[in-house]
Amino acid sequence: MKRILTIVLCFLLSLSLWGQNSELLKSAQNLFAAGDYSSAVTKYQECVKKLSGKDKNIAQMQLVTAQACVTALNNAKSAEASKDYDKAIAEYQKILDVNPGDSRVKALQEGVRKAKREANPTLSVSKSSMSFTSSGGTDMITVNCSMTWTISNQSSQFCTISRNGNGITVTCTSNTSTSSRDMYFTVKTTNGVKEQRVSITQAGSTPTYTLSASPTNITASSSSGTKTIYVTTNASSYEVDFLPAWCTVTSKSKTSFVLSYSANTSTSSRSDWFRVKAGGQTVRIDIKQDGKASSSSSSYRRSTPSISYSHDKLFSIGIDASFDLFFNESAAFGSYYGSGMQYGYGAGVRVRLGRTDQFFNLISGARYVGGKHHSGAMIPILLNMNLLRMDGLAFYVGGGYEIGIGNAYKNDFVAQLGMRGYHADLQFYYKPTAQVLGIGFTYYF
Repeated sequence: MKRILTIVLCFLLSLSLWGQNSELLKSAQNLFAAGDYSSAVTKYQECVKKLSGKDKNIAQMQLVTAQACVTALNNAKSAEASKDYDKAIAEYQKILDVNPGDSRVKALQEGVRKAKREANPTLSVSKSSMSFTSSGGTDMITVNCSMTWTISNQSSQFCTISRNGNGITVTCTSNTSTSSRDMYFTVKTTNGVKEQRVSITQAGSTPTYTLSASPTNITASSSSGTKTIYVTTNASSYEVDFLPAWCTVTSKSKTSFVLSYSANTSTSSRSDWFRVKAGGQTVRIDIKQDGKASSSSSSYRRSTPSISYSHDKLFSIGIDASFDLFFNESAAFGSYYGSGMQYGYGAGVRVRLGRTDQFFNLISGARYVGGKHHSGAMIPILLNMNLLRMDGLAFYVGGGYEIGIGNAYKNDFVAQLGMRGYHADLQFYYKPTAQVLGIGFTYYF
């Protein structure tokens, strides 16, 4: 009986000690779970001394983990102090790997990440410049930033700049001025480490110009004279162009100019036109001048055309010089002369029927041509049409036929274009069948 009582007392005592041992280990584990790793180390060390068996083995293993967490926590704080953010994040992660529920370490790690972002933030905008038409409008850019950001220098008389989340909206009013205008604003990180400048440009309004001239029809006698033309425009200046050869501008002011015209020595009247130009607007002015009255000794009156060598008379005679290139002589003259590109030259007399200021001119005459395999006379019959006439200058295009005599270029059609001055012509021509490309110069005297 006494022996049985002793066994029961020993069993009850072991149960009491096992309960105390479990509570000691549990207390250490609670400290570890709460993130109090230094206190957990002390408690685990106590467990190792007092516990035995399985509980002691558990305490020994968890003691090593708690000591590693203490070391990692100290290393993280030291790395954070020296701004080694990557190391600090890694050390905190060691603790979270064994104790994911440690909210304090999570907060410390996130704080390091934030410090890292702020130390070297990223900032970009979807466009660095914005352009608006004179009528204004709205445009938007997107901001990408690793931290908080602000807008600076956003005050403007013609633009409204507002933020909407990660976007910036810019609205411009219409620009009634003809001058363009511009401004800029800056996107900055709140710590001032990074910034992006965005420029804004708005075009000016296109001006609407007006132009009028008076009179627009001028009738003059055969004698020389002048006429004042009055001009009204809101443009800064105006021009007078396409003047006939017998007209000049002798005086010009902001609101008028004086047109001078020479005497008409012909018995036929003459007419032409010119224009006033400003701000993309034009006004045509027509001018007509009477012919000189003819004299007669009887009731029968005979008109004799005046043949003169001046540039503005009906007939003009000039000295002609030319240079030609032929590209396939075998096609033009036969295989006897060979093939390949050759050159030729020429000189002669040219007659022009029609004044330089008229719409059409008829050209004829004769010239002698020479070269390696050919020589002979050429007689051109050409009709040229003025495309653009200015004071003392005309650009023309035309063509006709050219007759060859002797061993000259074969008879062929001619196409030509050129430039005509007061006393000289420069013409470029082409004979398609003979494959001849030439340039000629004629001086009229």
